[in-house]
Amino acid sequence: MAIPAQPESGKGVDPEKVINSELLDKSMLVVVIMGSDKDLEHAKKIQKRLNNFGVRCELRVGSAHKNPDYVLPMMHAYDADTTRQIVYFAVAGRSNALGGFMGGNTLNPVYSCPPKPDWYDLFSSTRLPSEVPVPVIIEPESAAMTALRIFALTRPELHQRLEAHQDNVLHDLIKADKIISAGNGT
Repeated sequence: MAIPAQPESGKGVDPEKVINSELLDKSMLVVVIMGSDKDLEHAKKIQKRLNNFGVRCELRVGSAHKNPDYVLPMMHAYDADTTRQIVYFAVAGRSNALGGFMGGNTLNPVYSCPPKPDWYDLFSSTRLPSEVPVPVIIEPESAAMTALRIFALTRPELHQRLEAHQDNVLHDLIKADKIISAGNGT
């Protein structure tokens, strides 16, 4: 596990900062497969959050429509590595068959995280055949947090870092509430 860095405030360990990206835990891997390189900015948001928590995230490009014969061996190669736990994300817009294609070809968790979905694009991610469990998560940071929670089920250190992160979020919300509510009488 990567060693967390001290936050600037000096109030303890910041659970979302790692000192060196080379220290990423090799027992956990998130693979983000994008439908095209146009999805890179969205996918990088997932990668950044995961890397900050010490989890490796690899970005790949492949299409269920245009090159399924390329995507399938790619996934099989990842799945063959039994030394690490893998979570997949499909990041594809328009007619997003990628998530369903991936979910139907692996036993590892697969989530769709479509970039900037319109309602008709989103529908293609949510209406899948039976026995193809691919939930949809719109926000890339929430997608990353989902993978982190999966990994934290068997990793107490990561679980503690997620608890600290959640405590920081709660603290920030309470602080914001106090600032805003103090101005209500004016």
